[in-house]
Amino acid sequence: MILEIRDVARQLGVAEPVVDGVKLDGSLLRTALVSYYAASGFGANITHDGTPAERARQQAIDAFYVRANGQAVRENWQQQTDGPRDPVELAMLAMLEATSGSDAARPYIDRIRSYEPAEADAIHAMLLVRQGKSDDAATALESALKQMGTDPWPLQLVKERTIVLAGQLGMQSPALARRMIAALNTPFAGGALPEQRLTAAALLTRTAGLAGTCAGPMHALEPHTPWDSTMLTLRRDCYAASADPLLAVAERDLARFAELDAQPFTAVLPPPAH
Repeated sequence: MILEIRDVARQLGVAEPVVDGVKLDGSLLRTALVSYYAASGFGANITHDGTPAERARQQAIDAFYVRANGQAVRENWQQQTDGPRDPVELAMLAMLEATSGSDAARPYIDRIRSYEPAEADAIHAMLLVRQGKSDDAATALESALKQMGTDPWPLQLVKERTIVLAGQLGMQSPALARRMIAALNTPFAGGALPEQRLTAAALLTRTAGLAGTCAGPMHALEPHTPWDSTMLTLRRDCYAASADPLLAVAERDLARFAELDAQPFTAVLPPPAH
């Protein structure tokens, strides 16, 4: 609805605010709008508009947050003459450099730390992983995940990548797996991403030692365990290894999934009308 209202306002010529009698720069406003919606997960719905430089900036933001195209980000950002203007652009450049293992990420991370330390720790962990510093990366991730338990403001994409990175890092060794499971145990502020967080922890239990670590994450997912072969098999194996009373339920659900999965996908058409 908000997007439709904005479109109507633009058609009526009242979409751009006037402050102290001065009409604000429409190109800059459009970039700010693209930035806001891209970080919110709705960037694909915002058309690019404005000067060539501003359109390139908008395309860089869209390439990062919507299309995950790092090369396109770099190509469009080369046309900019000033640095990042807001937290969305700053996080974009920090993550772009961090995930390539470049220390060019550090000045951006330092700026982010001044207002959002959880986000800074998460992006620092991305850099450390790429630089092969697994133990330091684990420490940074533990800090980020702990802070995300009370701080709801890190960008959604940063939270998502933090969970994924914790899962990837934990796969390196049983010790790292146990650390990441413990870190992922803390719920995010505002109840954000519960299934992703718990699923990542559950998947790490095969590396950490199934019988001793799986019950917590698996029970936290009950009774709505993700309905796929990997998670249902893990659930069955977990409850078998730990002699859990829910083993019979897990076996039943896995068998039911296998039965349904084996059925061909067909359309059932209604009989023709007479």
